[in-house]
Amino acid sequence: ASFETTLELFDRLYPGTYLHRIKSVEVVVEGVIPADGIYGSLRNSGVSTFRTVDNTAKARLQPLETQVLSSYTARGDAVIFQPSNETRGVFEDSGLCTAWTLSIPPGANDLRYESISDLKIVMHHTAFHDPDLETVVQAALPTTGSRSRTFSLRESRPDAYFLLLETGTAAFSLTAGDFPYQHVAPVTQRIVVFAIAASGGPAAGLVVDLTGPGGVTARATVGADGSVSSGAGSTLDAFIGKTPLTDWTVTLDPAVNTAFFVEEPAGSGVQRVSGIRDLLIGLDYSYTVRTGA
Repeated sequence: ASFETTLELFDRLYPGTYLHRIKSVEVVVEGVIPADGIYGSLRNSGVSTFRTVDNTAKARLQPLETQVLSSYTARGDAVIFQPSNETRGVFEDSGLCTAWTLSIPPGANDLRYESISDLKIVMHHTAFHDPDLETVVQAALPTTGSRSRTFSLRESRPDAYFLLLETGTAAFSLTAGDFPYQHVAPVTQRIVVFAIAASGGPAAGLVVDLTGPGGVTARATVGADGSVSSGAGSTLDAFIGKTPLTDWTVTLDPAVNTAFFVEEPAGSGVQRVSGIRDLLIGLDYSYTVRTGA
């Protein structure tokens, strides 16, 4: 996975801070993980950006460094492996705002990736603060923004998920509580439906009927990669520009999804969904930044 830590993020969180420098970085894996931990690596890029006290954004070349992920933790094992003040740690003194690559290779880990519920990157860093810079930065902060959210039917709406398995239809609602409270009036800019088969691979060929804002229903077929998205004339474009804060319904029609239904009990005529581990709805959305309490 690749991601960036940007000046915009830290301007919003800590306005008036400048010359951010990393002290150390931790990778926290949450979920059902093996007793001996996770193995992999976290790499930074060779360029970082930083802000100076006169509100100038500058770029800085820095060493390309790799931190190995293992069962070692600085908090738990510092007594045994005592850090030396004379030795610079991995990423120490590097710029905070840079690009990152996190790798957890399947060949090195006794791990079911679907058992990971979250990954957190904890960055311990230092910075200076200037009140005049804070005033300037706060005045320049945008009043709108964009983010992405993904909702797992199985994890976040288990009742709806198991109803889908039994009946082929699941209803759920997205409310303001499903989004960060500082993100006001979200508007969908892109929507993706992910379908995961019981094997853990993509449920390619699954036909999904999704009903959303205004009661509009869009039928979409999951591709070979297990996903189908809006754009390029997709039927899911019907939800673009609409609020995601509404009632949603997912329906799997047995007439066009024969490979994903089974008659249970045999001879009963009752069709139940089979072979679907999870359905996920991914949203790219824009929002207005909250200004009041």
